Amino acid sequence: MAEAPRPDGDMDPIYAALLIACREEGYDSSHERRKELVVILEHAQAGGDFPPNIMTRVTDKTKKSEVEALRVLKPQVHSVLEAMRATVKQEDDRLAELQRLAGTVLRAHAARWGRAVVPTSGPEADT
Repeated sequence: MAEAPRPDGDMDPIYAALLIACREEGYDSSHERRKELVVILEHAQAGGDFPPNIMTRVTDKTKKSEVEALRVLKPQVHSVLEAMRATVKQEDDRLAELQRLAGTVLRAHAARWGRAVVPTSGPEADT
């Protein structure tokens, strides 16, 4: 995840607490969980609240009120959101390439053995 540096070069402790809270809540554990985090961050960026599970961890770690934590976090949400969107896109692209390669292997198998192997899912199943 991205970092929001302060003018002195160190990471803002509230921002760091957000990154840690997201990791501890498992939002960086899988592709699907990262997609969930993107939705949460988009909601926060649009003016919505962070989920209680995240805010409680942030306030517990920083000993700041929710109001103070939000005052610092809201302007920085875009940094985390951009990083998570890039991570999700990279994984989506990787998965699409794997699907394409699987289709290539299936077609090569069919050409070699004279029979088609019918995919049951993915883009090759639609053709």
